[in-house]
Amino acid sequence: MRCSRDFLGCLALFVFTMTGVVTPTPAAATAEDMSVYWKDGLHFRSADGETTMQIGGRINNDWAWFPEDEGVEVRTQDGTEFRRARISLKGTFAGGIFYKSQYDFGTGEIGFKDMYMGVKDIPVVGTFFVGQMKEPYSLEEMTSTNDIILMERSPIAVFDSHRNTGFMLRNGWSSERVLASAGVFRQTGPNGHGVGDGKYNYTVRVSGLPWEDRDARRLLHLGASGSYRSTLDGQMQYTLRPSSHMTSDILETAVMETDHLTLAALESAVVVGPFFAAAECKWSRAEPDEGKWPVIWGYYVSASWFLTGESHPYKHSVGGFGRVRPLHPFGKGSGAWELAARFSHADASEFDAGTMDDYAVGLNWYMMDNARVMLNYVYTDAGVGGDFQGVQTRFMVYF
Repeated sequence: MRCSRDFLGCLALFVFTMTGVVTPTPAAATAEDMSVYWKDGLHFRSADGETTMQIGGRINNDWAWFPEDEGVEVRTQDGTEFRRARISLKGTFAGGIFYKSQYDFGTGEIGFKDMYMGVKDIPVVGTFFVGQMKEPYSLEEMTSTNDIILMERSPIAVFDSHRNTGFMLRNGWSSERVLASAGVFRQTGPNGHGVGDGKYNYTVRVSGLPWEDRDARRLLHLGASGSYRSTLDGQMQYTLRPSSHMTSDILETAVMETDHLTLAALESAVVVGPFFAAAECKWSRAEPDEGKWPVIWGYYVSASWFLTGESHPYKHSVGGFGRVRPLHPFGKGSGAWELAARFSHADASEFDAGTMDDYAVGLNWYMMDNARVMLNYVYTDAGVGGDFQGVQTRFMVYF
């Protein structure tokens, strides 16, 4: 779409001018040199195609209902929350330079999510990143919350490395059927700030597709991750909640004095047309100055089936899964309908915190490429923490 003498053309010129991409001079670009179009977000592109910018965001409005049970030690009050309310900017410049900035307002305060820049297509090395980003760890962590099959990641996602500030290299081979990522990170808070001598995390992930038939929508994914990491204050504690964000923790380990943790994860997934399944096993070992080295570990197994024939597409650039696109979007058809289920187990026996089994089932309605409604039922058995159950729903748009 070419823009001139219209609102989008003026908006494009204004955005590029304010960000310094375009400096109006007698010989500089005008609105006629910009193109503006919609593809999962609002895009701006310079005439030569080297300078781009995309405006994106997401809104997740959750509602939850919990039956009253005096024997349950977890908070179970009905309620609603904005699980996520984000806005993002990302784009490219000449020479393979790219950037992304993403802010979250879901808590009522502004916090960083992704905040990085990089250079792609470096010979031998691949792609270089610097800033705050997800450490390369775990299949479910590498899959966006826009695209997971249940409202929350599994309870054992608490073992993942999540976002921190650092440097990362990523490269792919065989048309990105094999992907390797490695990085060095500082432990940082939501503002990307972190201090402390020697406080670094070293994280690596390798994933691949030993079998892929894109025409038949079939694939097998395998991967492994590892991380050797520092603790912020020389202490560690894990707290696990059911597959519901609107509850308190139901399994809690004691605080342990330790300077380092070792994480490991094995992952697998399969897609056969409308059928999807994934499983991961994760371990976390504390390294105290003296005494035993306790391990907390867990696994999950999940599966889903599209009643309307869609498939979960693979996102080769990150080694995870991407956006579902309904075959017949709502308004022209029924949208996409998916049944989903997951069983998760966590074992903190070596921390004297017992075990936890979590069951979640869901129904997803993908109205269109950018809107989805989710309905989940969750049941959790945490032994000493008691049983928990609840029903929750999410209304979401993402672009």
